[in-house]
Amino acid sequence: MKLNKKLELGIKAVETLKTLGTEPVRTQDLAVQVGTTTNFLEQVMRDLRIAGIVASTKGPNGGYSLAGKAPVTAFQVAKAVGRSFGNDKKDNTPTSRLSQAVLQAFQDTVL
Repeated sequence: MKLNKKLELGIKAVETLKTLGTEPVRTQDLAVQVGTTTNFLEQVMRDLRIAGIVASTKGPNGGYSLAGKAPVTAFQVAKAVGRSFGNDKKDNTPTSRLSQAVLQAFQDTVL
């Protein structure tokens, strides 16, 4: 399964911020780390900030950092960047079972 670009970038950004520690990381530096443009990264980081996953700090030593101590799941990032997982019906069709399995995997994946 291929992830869309916003979701892939959101996951990479959260993983990168987690490994770099608690100090804010400048947008330009984070963009280089995750392999994207500053403009596209800003769009994703805005979504993650609104969802409360990351925090932004203004000023010369500003940038982005993880917002809290609690672990972040792939599902939280997916929800923040607008990814849906299909219908909520829990019938026994192959499509529904697959959708539920993907949803469960995202909920269980801690970044």
